[in-house]
Amino acid sequence: MRTPVSGSAPESEHSIDLGGVEHTDIPEAEPVEEEPRPRRISNTILACVAIAAVLAAVTITLVKVIPFQQTSAEETVTAFLEAVHAGDVEGALAYTDQPDLTGDFLVPEALDSRWSIASVDQVEFFDEPNRTVAVVYVEIEAYEGTRIGNRLRVNLDGEPKVMNGISTSVAYSQVGLVDLNGVEAPVEVDSYRLILLPGLYEVYPGLPSTITLMNGTSAVLNLGNLFIRLGMDYRESQIPLGWPEVTPEGEAAIAAAVESRLDECIEDPLLNGCPFVFPKDPDRKVALAPGANWEVTEYPQMAALDWSFEVALGFKLTTLVPGAAEAAVIVTEDGRERETVVSCPIWVDNLYAQFDFDGGLDIDAEGDEHCRALTEVA
Repeated sequence: MRTPVSGSAPESEHSIDLGGVEHTDIPEAEPVEEEPRPRRISNTILACVAIAAVLAAVTITLVKVIPFQQTSAEETVTAFLEAVHAGDVEGALAYTDQPDLTGDFLVPEALDSRWSIASVDQVEFFDEPNRTVAVVYVEIEAYEGTRIGNRLRVNLDGEPKVMNGISTSVAYSQVGLVDLNGVEAPVEVDSYRLILLPGLYEVYPGLPSTITLMNGTSAVLNLGNLFIRLGMDYRESQIPLGWPEVTPEGEAAIAAAVESRLDECIEDPLLNGCPFVFPKDPDRKVALAPGANWEVTEYPQMAALDWSFEVALGFKLTTLVPGAAEAAVIVTEDGRERETVVSCPIWVDNLYAQFDFDGGLDIDAEGDEHCRALTEVA
């Protein structure tokens, strides 16, 4: 084995002398732009996002299940309507600013529960002199789907009180009384201050078959001072009681009652309004022959028209075809007497027909009546 000479490189190594070679500068390579690496999101942030999403979903679910908390005004209106629906008149009035109010129809018997609360929403809030007022829009619905809405005002000074939940409108009754849900109130004049709690009211449910109410209705829904007829889509500010009209059954009842009255007049011609009193004649005197009496040969045909109705009197009768009656009489003329038969037309224009709510009928007369045209027939 060879021993390397001192100071020389081993055979296995190479020595390159760069000192004798001309040096050339090699340009540096331009740096290559690296694509930015995506920013890493920490697990903590991801966890927070997940929790927020879960909470949002839970919140949405709760909103769907749990209603928003009612305002004090909404709570008061709801409690007021629930008390009315339950037939608790005193309890309902306690939620209003007129707790001691009285009226013919402020009784449990006048309340019909066939309606429901559809919506109660506060829509306005403002200050008035000496008080703060909330406006609550309310809708109630009758059993067959008719709805009525109104804005009820609630006084928020102190304990909340409903201010306009009770109807105090004027009703015009033409038949001497108002009948709602079977509760009757007599009416001495045609106008009547009607005080009602909200709800459903049948109008004249006990109306006899002899009369009907033209332009009236069988039932209405009331809320505040607004009314709506069941099945209709427009509201009214007064309860539609209607105008009385005689039915065919009523016309037959009138005809029978007039015939009965004429029969009474035959027995006593001096009864008020009877048509068998002889007319005054300065040239002759007429009297029934001894033992003679009037006999109706034809009863009059008549009508009770709706426009002829008068409050407290009833339907003023109108003669369509006059009737007739005959009687044997003694005529005294120029100091001489003779017997003959005379005829008298029968008119009913001085008679009134008044129906009551029990199906009864009264025939009354206005002023005196007499035979208007005495005609000799034999």
